[in-house]
Amino acid sequence: MFSFLGHRDKFKLNGQQSTLLDFVDSGNEHLAVFITDGERMLYVNQAFARIFGYARETLVEKISVRELVSHGAWPMVQERIQRRLRGAQGSPSESFSFDALKADGSVIHVEVYGVETEFESGRPVIVGALVDRTLEHRLRLLHNWQSTILSGYLQHADLYSAMSLANRAIENVLPGAIGSILRIKDGKLHQLGENRLPKQYNQAIDGLTIGPNVGSCGTAAYLRKPVFVDDITTDPRWKDYRELAEQFGLRACWAHPIVVEDETKATFAVYFGEPRTPKPDELEIFERLTHLIRLLLVHDETRCHLSQVNERMQMAEQIGRMTHAVYSPHTRRLEWSSETASFNGLGEIESIDQLLPCLEEADRERFHSALTTVIRDGFPEERLLKIRFQDKVKWNRVHLSREPGGTLFIVFRDETEQTANAMALEAKIEKIQSASAKQAASLWSIRRDLAHLLDWMRQTMEEIGQRISGAGEDEQSLVPVWEKVAQRVEQWRALMLIHLADKHMANIDIQQFMQAARDKVIARAQAEQCVDLSVAENIKCVVWADAKLLGRGFDALIDWCLD
Repeated sequence: MFSFLGHRDKFKLNGQQSTLLDFVDSGNEHLAVFITDGERMLYVNQAFARIFGYARETLVEKISVRELVSHGAWPMVQERIQRRLRGAQGSPSESFSFDALKADGSVIHVEVYGVETEFESGRPVIVGALVDRTLEHRLRLLHNWQSTILSGYLQHADLYSAMSLANRAIENVLPGAIGSILRIKDGKLHQLGENRLPKQYNQAIDGLTIGPNVGSCGTAAYLRKPVFVDDITTDPRWKDYRELAEQFGLRACWAHPIVVEDETKATFAVYFGEPRTPKPDELEIFERLTHLIRLLLVHDETRCHLSQVNERMQMAEQIGRMTHAVYSPHTRRLEWSSETASFNGLGEIESIDQLLPCLEEADRERFHSALTTVIRDGFPEERLLKIRFQDKVKWNRVHLSREPGGTLFIVFRDETEQTANAMALEAKIEKIQSASAKQAASLWSIRRDLAHLLDWMRQTMEEIGQRISGAGEDEQSLVPVWEKVAQRVEQWRALMLIHLADKHMANIDIQQFMQAARDKVIARAQAEQCVDLSVAENIKCVVWADAKLLGRGFDALIDWCLD
């Protein structure tokens, strides 16, 4: 074993190298330094040992350089070391990066910087510094994968393929990982995207209901928070699924829920073949990729929603006589939808300047005002406009709204038929209101005339009562009076015919009406306990003890007549 402090004189070091090693041996824990002859480590400091997970003595005494380099990177590293030891012409230093192996077998990415020197005996060695670039390397690799995933999704709009690439990304960035994305539908787990998990395992977990102890994914979806299971064989959340995982060699599983507006849409999980606790840099990578998956899910749902809306719009354009155009305030041009060609010929209008002359003057001002308001304030406006184009007059309800880019989205809905019906209905209502006003005036006149008529009839009936009670006159002597009453009733009927056009009144027989009226009076008088005197067998008359009661009886008669 070479102890640097004890054998420093074995190296021929220049002033800068000697100063560097003085600094390293003074206890610096952030600069990893080594000396190697290409086969073994002759010296390492504490920072170097910490990066690789070995004791310093072990690295110098027992571990070869080959054991610290991944299998795929060794040919390149070996060639660089030999070239430097041979004193190859060019740069006096050698800098490169490669995948290295830690004591626990995990892969890290390191960058080395080395210069060639020699022992006192003339044996060449390399004095170098090493930096752990694992996080930077993984983040750079993740960024490349994210770009690939996004470009592929934006080009093909295939969410399943994008999720498959996300699984491959985590597997390439975190060696030994197996990615899995599950979508949540009706509270159940469903595979989304291809992964490297065994087919039988994917089939076994597909359709599982989420819950507090349903592995890592089901639990994360249920609790809406990340679940990190370091060892599946001992974690109670895997009690019911432990045998299934062990059957396929799965020992650890980290799961992150993807929550959108308080609803778990999916889970993103990483499996490992050995117990494993997440490290800070691994968590950062895991969370970054989870964020990308969430963005893709939200975008895909939005895209599907907009597609459905667009389909409904096209259906509405075909069935509901609607169309729309996009207006650019800068060019003042209109870009119509594909259905506009069959929509009243509006598709031939290429700009607002061509549309304005097709409007009535008042509508022109109203539309221009709405257009200006939407462009300036961003609030939607709506107007009902009368558009005259190609010798056709159409009523369109026009809705204007501003898009994020500053363009205007204008919807035209043909309401010609509805507007015509509404205008006809309005005319009818106006006519009815006018007739109602006239009828109200006529009714007021009728009420006035009837009031005078009934007042006279009441007085006349009271006079009859007084004459019957005072002089005991018989019916024959009251015939003229009853005839006057009959004449007044005839006037009442005439008023009804003239002012109310009540044809029913034309069929009334006045004599029968009067006879019925007298019978009614007699019946109501008896109800008032009046005296019924029979002057002769065929003569009936009614005598009221009080003349006012005759007025009440007549009121009842009038009520009966109007009933």
